Amino acid sequence: LATWLEDQVSKGQVTFGTLTGKESATMAAVQMRTGTVTINEAMFTRDDFASLVDLGNTLAHERKHTTQSYLGWAMETYKQDLGYGNAYEREGWAEGFRVARATALKLRKDLAKARSSREREIAGQRLKIAVDSWQTLANDWKKESKTYGSFPSNQFVDSDGLSISMEEMAAERTELKKVALDAVVTSKSMVTTYA
Repeated sequence: LATWLEDQVSKGQVTFGTLTGKESATMAAVQMRTGTVTINEAMFTRDDFASLVDLGNTLAHERKHTTQSYLGWAMETYKQDLGYGNAYEREGWAEGFRVARATALKLRKDLAKARSSREREIAGQRLKIAVDSWQTLANDWKKESKTYGSFPSNQFVDSDGLSISMEEMAAERTELKKVALDAVVTSKSMVTTYA
């Protein structure tokens, strides 16, 4: 994903800009005819870890759209308008979920490797941020699924090739958030002041 992003930025296919109309409240959008991704600079006013995680999830979604055909997009939009959902949007959202989950699992591994209480606290805070971003994605999907339709049961496959459901991912988020909070609290209790 990072290689793709670097390549697309160098080609001018991923840029920061201003989105207008109904897209003004979105983090990024793809111009389906050209495949150009515009990141809404109005949505990214902070340069912090949380913004980067949100941007990563968004770019994963938009990257999926860059591989879809314009004619297919037009057909899916027409189906959506008739109340039959939008498979292209479901594919984009599914990719966002996959990346959000992979990010959280990677940060959990980082937490397990932390050698000091300071490293554990930082890793725990980052894991919490990633899980919160993943939860926001899930909350947003609950609203959007009314328009785009439900995911097929085999939409999500984990790194072992096994299907994972939205309910199982929700349970993972709950467990990961507890791990993150435990790491932060434990680390803080181990640190004493110089005084």
